[in-house]
Amino acid sequence: MASPGAGTTPSVGFLTVVHYAQHGYFGGLLTLGPAGRPREFHCTLPVQPSRAQEILYGPTLRPYLCGEQIAAALLAKLATAPIAVLTDDADVLAVTAVTDLPVLLVDDDGDNNDITDDNVENNAPRRDDSRGPNVTWLDVCGWRLGARTHGVDAAKLAGPLGDFAANVDPLEPFERIRAAIDQAQRSAA
Repeated sequence: MASPGAGTTPSVGFLTVVHYAQHGYFGGLLTLGPAGRPREFHCTLPVQPSRAQEILYGPTLRPYLCGEQIAAALLAKLATAPIAVLTDDADVLAVTAVTDLPVLLVDDDGDNNDITDDNVENNAPRRDDSRGPNVTWLDVCGWRLGARTHGVDAAKLAGPLGDFAANVDPLEPFERIRAAIDQAQRSAA
């Protein structure tokens, strides 16, 4: 995979996982340019864990499937590495164990405009374990993003993500991905 944003206009990746009881887990990855137009789209075939895996992995099954298996496979398919990958699924953050790309959880509590100097002072990270272990919340261009990896620098991401923040709602691309996966799943039936 190329280095982030190398040789082209930067892109941001949006990665989510959808679960269908009858088929299993599908992953989708959409990269967008600064205007919000698609650059690449990849999705996985369904992943259905066996009963033995459910027993053996226990509560770690979903992070393993969503992060280390599905997300890792999707990131490996990218022709051009994005400057960051955003997800709406905390279990996808497990992919940080196998990638150098910044993978960040988008706060979906409804209003990303509630970030003030009172709750995020000078872009200082804030710990909040309600969304999974070791998530540090950052304000990046008005977006509230959670990072699991240490060393994610909000100031370094602010410049490259600035154009995206002006043109893209950080939650909307996940709806596109879910709709595309749903359409593909219905077409295959």
